[in-house]
Amino acid sequence: MSTANISEPLEKGTAAFAVVCRREYLRRTAAIALVVGLFLNLVNQAGVIAGGEATAGTWVRVVLNFCVPFVVSNCGLVAGHWAEITRSVRTRA
Repeated sequence: MSTANISEPLEKGTAAFAVVCRREYLRRTAAIALVVGLFLNLVNQAGVIAGGEATAGTWVRVVLNFCVPFVVSNCGLVAGHWAEITRSVRTRA
């Protein structure tokens, strides 16, 4: 195995991190996470919280309801970015 193959996942991870940290993308994915997370919390946790029965586990789920759409939207962003790069490389060849 060559050194290039060993470092490739690290390079892709660094590039993906750079993409998701771009301000315009971060605003969009954070907005998606806020809207979807709020909706998920209203559907899944509102009764427990309003009833005063929220436990530490409930609050963990509340946080995860915001984190999951943030991660999923960023995965979609990175996948789309890589697909665009792949298309660009194929059309040049």
